[in-house]
Amino acid sequence: MKQNASVLLAVAVLIAALSSGAGSASAQVAAFPVPSGKDSAAVAAVFARHMRAATVAGRPDTSRFMHTKQLMEVQGSPPAEMELFIIRGAPGTKNTARVRSVMNMPMMGMMETVVNRSIGWVMSPGQTPTLLEPSQIDGEMMGASPNPLANLPSGKLTMAGKETIDGREMQGVRMTDTLGTDAIMFFDTKTGLASAVRTGAMRGMTQDTSIVMLMGDYKPFNGALMPTTMTVRQGPMQSMTMRVVQMESTPFDTMMFVPPPAVVEMLKLKKP
Repeated sequence: MKQNASVLLAVAVLIAALSSGAGSASAQVAAFPVPSGKDSAAVAAVFARHMRAATVAGRPDTSRFMHTKQLMEVQGSPPAEMELFIIRGAPGTKNTARVRSVMNMPMMGMMETVVNRSIGWVMSPGQTPTLLEPSQIDGEMMGASPNPLANLPSGKLTMAGKETIDGREMQGVRMTDTLGTDAIMFFDTKTGLASAVRTGAMRGMTQDTSIVMLMGDYKPFNGALMPTTMTVRQGPMQSMTMRVVQMESTPFDTMMFVPPPAVVEMLKLKKP
């Protein structure tokens, strides 16, 4: 479930980036390998429609800074808090952005994930930090770039069929990485907005491990409509709801992205 959940989060950040209107949809799809002459134009059209629907009064989001606070409510448990800080990268570049997420979970404590351009780490109080692998850094960066799809050069996008999800007809776009892990992004055929994501079953598992995330309650933020409620379901039961309670584009202290001494030492040891 952890692997599927990380895929869902990465796709959710991608959808938020698409909502911001940063760059043209056709340029983003061109940077992400799709079957030549088959699905590229169709995928671009789906993304472009979402971006048009998500743009408020024709005013795309040009802010580099993004700060959100979210509550994650799991059935039968107290809500967890997550805070996300993003500084978008420069246009035409890869891995120049910075991302920091801080999650406070009841009875489990705090976990912090930081990506500073091409390096990243995860740490919790009292524990040794863990360096992120390049593929993990790419996933964290996906929504922080003006061209988020360019950060996944080894995957592919293809058109999936139409399905009825949560009582609405939706058009699917399948995203597959080099490991064969895929997720389908679903776009409401009436509004054009991204409204759901579904991961496939994990290999070697006998039970159903697919997860569906529903996105809704789109609200304006700095010139774009952004989903503020995400409900994750596994099987017939609702398992988790994430609600955005605060969104800001005010610049914040960038010192939060500076590697702590323990991470600096680990990076020195990692160098060849």
